[in-house]
Amino acid sequence: MADTGAHTRKPLFPAGQSVIERAGQGGGAGGPADFGLSDLARVLRRRMWVFACVCTGVFLLVAFYTATSPRIYQANVQVQLNLRENNAFPSAESVFTGLAGDTAAVDTETTILGSRKVAELVVDGLKLTTDSEFSPAARPGLLKSLLSLGSKPVVNPDLEMARRRQMAVTNLQESVTIQRSGLTYIVDITAKAHSADKAALIANAYAEAYLNQQLEAKYD
Repeated sequence: MADTGAHTRKPLFPAGQSVIERAGQGGGAGGPADFGLSDLARVLRRRMWVFACVCTGVFLLVAFYTATSPRIYQANVQVQLNLRENNAFPSAESVFTGLAGDTAAVDTETTILGSRKVAELVVDGLKLTTDSEFSPAARPGLLKSLLSLGSKPVVNPDLEMARRRQMAVTNLQESVTIQRSGLTYIVDITAKAHSADKAALIANAYAEAYLNQQLEAKYD
């Protein structure tokens, strides 16, 4: 005859025991509850050589970049614009009219000073087409180099010189900053180069090229 009596199940955990306590008992020895600061310090000591190698590598990379990167020098020249007419007894109307047009006139002259035309005059005057800083030699790609093996490349001298000149002009404009000094009649020319002497030559050449261009336009 089958036993139809009720069966009583034994609870898995004692009454009143929290979930955290149960998880701790389930982990056993060496579980997450046993991992403390001393174990973390032990792991760090074991991996100390890894951190030392990473720090040393980063330091060497920074030192190498600092030692090999070229220094940039800066030179500044100021040009004072003379936009007023020489009139010993100006009228009030002419004075106010002149003041209103001065801002636009100075901005126009500043734009002319930073134009590509003036940069071309500086490149030609200082022969920057032969300067590797502003006109580096063209480096052919890998495929072009492989195809040209065993054959002498044909280069048109005129086209190559024109290309190098345009490259020098573009690089020169990127290294020179021209801006008006506040609301004055003074324009600041700031040139940057890998040597202090070259930066000064470029800044002075910009001012000279602009003044020569203005004289030519005045007497034409």
